[in-house]
Amino acid sequence: LNGVRFCIGAQNFTQVTPETAASLYHYAAEELMRHGARHLLDLYCGIGGFSLTAKSCESSLGVEISESAIRSARE
Repeated sequence: LNGVRFCIGAQNFTQVTPETAASLYHYAAEELMRHGARHLLDLYCGIGGFSLTAKSCESSLGVEISESAIRSARE
């Protein structure tokens, strides 16, 4: 999605349709860039879709309780 390859485990939440996910991630990344955001705090990040596609940010921190989702985001 949007140039990023994701690892999606069977227990991980993600948007049902790839087109919807790509659109949401693109919109968020564009808004971050438009506002000059340098850092991203991605709460309930799941597999890290927003964090991993926000290329304009210097840093991002994903917060997630699901260990499976965290492993997927790191992979």
